[in-house]
Amino acid sequence: MRAMSSHFFGEKLLTVFRIRRPEIGSVALSAIATLYLLMLANNSFWSHAVVYFDHAWIAMLSLGTALALTTFSTLTSL
Repeated sequence: MRAMSSHFFGEKLLTVFRIRRPEIGSVALSAIATLYLLMLANNSFWSHAVVYFDHAWIAMLSLGTALALTTFSTLTSL
């Protein structure tokens, strides 16, 4: 009987301290992954692009927007 009561107490304790897993939608996850891939993982690409475009910020913004939309649409379609 003693083993049964401690087992029940252990289950009850786990139920009290159970933490729900965080939930995130696929679109939000794709947006976060796109920002990570473009901003943090491509540092050398962006430094070469700045040199290539010779600090033409409109061209850089256009390139970044095109890459972001392409990456986002690819990730959401998977």
